[in-house]
Amino acid sequence: MAFDVEGRLYIATGGPGGIYRIANGQKPELFFKSDEQHIRALAFDGAGNLLAGSDGTGLVYKIDKTGKETILYSFTGNGADFPPVYAALALDEKGNIYGTTPTGGSENCGFGCGAVWMLDLAGKNNILHEFSGGAEGATPGAGVTLDSVGNIYGTTGAGGDLSCGNFNNAGCGTVFKLTR
Repeated sequence: MAFDVEGRLYIATGGPGGIYRIANGQKPELFFKSDEQHIRALAFDGAGNLLAGSDGTGLVYKIDKTGKETILYSFTGNGADFPPVYAALALDEKGNIYGTTPTGGSENCGFGCGAVWMLDLAGKNNILHEFSGGAEGATPGAGVTLDSVGNIYGTTGAGGDLSCGNFNNAGCGTVFKLTR
C-alpha cells in the first residue's frame, strides 16, 4: 500500500488485476489494470509517480498520474539479479529505488538466499548485498527502509537463530543494517 500527497490510498491486488485507489473512504476505483503482472510493491517518487514492483515478471516500473506505465527495470533471473520483487520499495533523496528479492544470490539456500538491490537513476540495478543464510539470515521478503544518512534496514524471514523450529528449521529470521 502507498499514500499519495493528496492522502489517497493505493492498494495492489497481489495477483493479476491491478492497483486500486481509495479516496476519503469512497468505494475503491481501479487506477491501473494489469493482466500479466503480480503487483506487490508500491511507493511514490518525488514527482508523484507511482512506482511498482511485480513478483511474477520481476519488473520495476513507473505509473504516471494518468496511468501510463514505463518499465524502469526487468530482472534478468541471473545470480542476485533474480525476481521476484515481493516487498515495499524505498527511495532515497536522489530518487534511487531500493528493494529486496527473497531468492537469487548466494546458492547456499537452494534457489538463493536473497539480496538487497538499488536501481539507480540510469536504470542500472546495483546488488548491494547477497545473503548467505545461516546466522546472517536469508529470504529478505519485507522490503527495506532508509534512515536520514542512507543506512538500509530490513528483515529476513529465515536464518538467524536456527533452533527456533519454524518451517523446515530454516531459522527465526534476522533484522539487518547495511551501512551507506
